[in-house]
Amino acid sequence: MTITNENAKSFLELINATYNERKFELSGYDAVIGDGDHGFSLARGCRGGIKAVREYNGQISANAVFSLFGRELTKTIGGAIGPLFGILFTQLGTAMKDCDKLTVKELAEGISEAGRMITELGGAHVGDKTMVDAIAPTVESLKISAAENKDIEQAITDAAYACEEGVLSTIPLVAKRGRSKYLQEKAIGHQDAGASSFMYYIKCLRSFICEKPLIWDTDRVKDNNPQLKESSEKSNASFRSKKFYNSTETIVEDTVNGFVSVYSDRVRKSENDNVIVRKNLNKGKVGVIIGNGSGHEPACIGFVGKNALTANAYGNIFAAAGPGTILSAIKEADTGAGVVLLISNHAGDILNAKVGQSWAVEDGHKVISVPLYDDVLSAPKETPAERRGTAGTFFSYRMVGAYAEQGHSLEEVAAKAAEIRDNTRTVTVASTPGTSPISGEPTFEIADDQYDLGIGVHGEASVTGMKVCPARELAARMCDILLEDGEYKAGEELIVLVNGCGATTYSELMIFYGEVEKYLKSRGISTFKPAVGTYITTQEMGGISLAFTRATEEQKILWTSQTDAPAFPNWV
Repeated sequence: MTITNENAKSFLELINATYNERKFELSGYDAVIGDGDHGFSLARGCRGGIKAVREYNGQISANAVFSLFGRELTKTIGGAIGPLFGILFTQLGTAMKDCDKLTVKELAEGISEAGRMITELGGAHVGDKTMVDAIAPTVESLKISAAENKDIEQAITDAAYACEEGVLSTIPLVAKRGRSKYLQEKAIGHQDAGASSFMYYIKCLRSFICEKPLIWDTDRVKDNNPQLKESSEKSNASFRSKKFYNSTETIVEDTVNGFVSVYSDRVRKSENDNVIVRKNLNKGKVGVIIGNGSGHEPACIGFVGKNALTANAYGNIFAAAGPGTILSAIKEADTGAGVVLLISNHAGDILNAKVGQSWAVEDGHKVISVPLYDDVLSAPKETPAERRGTAGTFFSYRMVGAYAEQGHSLEEVAAKAAEIRDNTRTVTVASTPGTSPISGEPTFEIADDQYDLGIGVHGEASVTGMKVCPARELAARMCDILLEDGEYKAGEELIVLVNGCGATTYSELMIFYGEVEKYLKSRGISTFKPAVGTYITTQEMGGISLAFTRATEEQKILWTSQTDAPAFPNWV
């Protein structure tokens, strides 16, 4: 098949149209085992990619068109899927470089190399219930076709069927990567959203190469999931949210503009990227930054300030900041002493931070990254690095920033971040779901007489439910979980965080804290300067995050140092 600049653009137009048409279906797959934004995020990324392609005015080769689309998709989405799906397009472009015709051999090599890079970057393997389960059989099919000298139309058709079988193979699997891994057996019976999205990539390739309709008559994935047929046909025009915003496309931008206007005396937005930076940087001090998804406000834009974060790289709703945004934040925060990059332990955050850090190092910046994990119910005590980063990261944002302000070295600041993390434990309970401002759908479901214990910061469902009970019983149960896991003993002093998840009232938070303090006293444990309020949210989710960290004499000084970060308590 001859590839030209124009038909390359036609293929990408098909990709853009397909993912925008299928965004409800793909988000539907994600909603039951993730946070429900996969399809919407991918559609947004494709719109960014095709916009860049349409607006490019210079002469550009066909392979460069694919690379441009992939880079812009990555930049627009962020999250885990941004870099992973961007690779599919950039590697297809690389495979076609200096070639007039796309052959089976080149197609197999391009997708195979993309699969290798995705596996290396994301850490997933066949059987982990990810897009790799669809990529592997696709590559194998293409390699067989190349060996048997099949024509490209037959090769891509065979590959599409193999890919579809790979998608179906994810249904009975327990997830081992990403947010769905915390569901354990609850993930069984649901197909993976990433694998499903890769399937549409291959189906678009087949449609383009063979000049045939996108979906063949018997779509086995759809037949296996008839309940999702209706959602796949849903139109964006039918969605109307009662949240107070202008449009789904400008939520983050409008939020940040309002925030910067309110706090213009102490923070500014980077001119070149989605980064909030302290206005008054201390030259020669280590910078401390965090990259995070939006939708958790005041986290983390509200944590930028004196004796707190130097900068915050923010992404779209529930989507990690992309590597380019991370790089911009590092450049803004580095005043000569290097930067500590804090990473809330989620797949997308880790993936984008790795890439952003590597780019920064190539540019001559000294960067040490420290993953933050504190959610005790998301993984066993024996594997703490598998745990999610949740509300307990609040302690690190505050105290690591204050420690850096004292003039410590890059290595010392990174070590302090790890120390605070290792002394921190969090558990979260939810009573009502929040609503995604993108889809208008609840982030999870819960019975009227139930609490969800161990809920994720993006509304990821947990494996532990419990009956509604008085605050004292709930506080005691959550305290017991943290005390046992953190090995906090009688005679110790703890800093306590009681965080409202969005819809929890001031009254509820104060009642709950009172019960926590009474229970800790009954166990011989005292508290120091608790933080009680709404700091890290999941939209309007009803819930409480309870976090403990040890109150050493040094930590007390850091915790109570004066700050002008808008969302932190100021004890001075």
